[in-house]
Amino acid sequence: MRGFLQVSSRSHYGLRLMTQIANANGEFISLHTIARRENLSFGYLEELAGQLRRHRLIVAARGARGGYKLAKPSEKISISDIVAALEGHTKTLACVGNNSNYRCPMQLRCPSKFVWQKLNDQINKTLSSMTLVDLGGAKLKAK
Repeated sequence: MRGFLQVSSRSHYGLRLMTQIANANGEFISLHTIARRENLSFGYLEELAGQLRRHRLIVAARGARGGYKLAKPSEKISISDIVAALEGHTKTLACVGNNSNYRCPMQLRCPSKFVWQKLNDQINKTLSSMTLVDLGGAKLKAK
């Protein structure tokens, strides 16, 4: 059953992935290890890790001791950074925020837009104010 403003699996699993990487004590950790620990699909983690790497939140290394590690200290990676890398920017409705492509005929006189804008602002404020450290990710220095 879908809930009101339900968080996607991309964001949920992405935060779990990043927390595991943060807790690897600055060492590279394999996706196989994370998949086993978190009981998640290796293929799905691979997809998420690719996006996080493209957004320069993690770095990858190949080989027997390869895997992923944080690209910068965990206290410098906000939850908002992770969600934006995986989802794009958060919005409660298409008309909320700066979407130059969306034109609603009720845009100037919508009675509920204020509610959704305020909710959207609070969500973004919360996600921006929290880091991996808040999720239990160790304070690591990127190497």
